[in-house]
Amino acid sequence: MSLSDRMPIAGRLTLTLTDADGRVVEERRVKNLITLKGRAFLARSFAGLGATSVDMSMVLGTSAVAPALTDEVSSPPGVPGVSEGLDEARWALEAPILDAPSIVENSGAVPEIVVRLTATFPGSSGSAEHTLREAGIVLLTGPQGAERTLFNRAVFEPITKTERLSLTVGWELVF
Repeated sequence: MSLSDRMPIAGRLTLTLTDADGRVVEERRVKNLITLKGRAFLARSFAGLGATSVDMSMVLGTSAVAPALTDEVSSPPGVPGVSEGLDEARWALEAPILDAPSIVENSGAVPEIVVRLTATFPGSSGSAEHTLREAGIVLLTGPQGAERTLFNRAVFEPITKTERLSLTVGWELVF
């Protein structure tokens, strides 16, 4: 009998565009990569060394460069950089994760714990048309959320968000 003590963490992203009547116009599902800083954040938290208060937001951007472990919120994808501030030329939209995360235990052949996070980018936001290709979760810590850590990142085929369409972003973190 083989024992394994490795606990992979995976993420699944769902993007759902809806019209003003709530009809689904387009839906995408993709996997993501958890960054080194995201993994370090989890390790520090488990060791009791993490931030005492964490807010989260979801960011949507324009880069189609494949995710890399070294991705950060303020640098071009795949290029290590300083994790302060938001590269507004790249990240077109940001929305806070306002609802409490839900936690579900699946008891299938391989038991999983799934944490679900959701953010909505409303159609009436007055924002211009955006062709989006990437998404990430940003952890906001420190005074007034001044420290920003890109927890994970996913890229996907372009999806166009207009003023008339609402975009709901759901993320599942699977342990």
